[in-house]
Amino acid sequence: MSCLIFRSIIPVALRIQPCSFFPVLGRFCKYWLPLILWMTVIFSASTSLGAPARTSHFLRPVLHWLFPRMSEQMFAQVHYFVRKTAHFVEYAMLGVLAWRLVHFDSAFAEYSFHRQIWFTLLFCMFYASTDEFHQKFVATREPAIHDVLIDTCGASFGLLTALGAGKLFGTRKNSSRYNGNQPI
Repeated sequence: MSCLIFRSIIPVALRIQPCSFFPVLGRFCKYWLPLILWMTVIFSASTSLGAPARTSHFLRPVLHWLFPRMSEQMFAQVHYFVRKTAHFVEYAMLGVLAWRLVHFDSAFAEYSFHRQIWFTLLFCMFYASTDEFHQKFVATREPAIHDVLIDTCGASFGLLTALGAGKLFGTRKNSSRYNGNQPI
């Protein structure tokens, strides 16, 4: 008798639809979480951990090992260049991750292609501005408008790279948004 009850319960248990929370969690982990984690990395670099005095502690030995006769003036110039390049690269990655979210997550499905581009750029520029504003309150850092410009250029480069990769590999055409199917 009990075996008969279990035979009738198991098919019913297997037909239960998963909670609607799981697709949202999957979208969050796939699109939102990488962006949030990268924004956290950028924010932590805006603290005293990313101060010039700290970054020179690991850059100086490497440069003096590679170039033993490097002068202090040359080290300062290379250090400045490395720091500004880091700004550019970290915001290029932010641009790629923000584009990935805006372009592929169904929360932005109603946005036109051009609106997605502008939204991504404005989001990155706003985040760069708040990042520099945050540095105003860190004793070892100082905000600079030219850093916001470098960051925005980096985000633009990342966005253009993502658009070029999408065109090259066909992700835009193959996206469910463009072949008539509604995204999940």
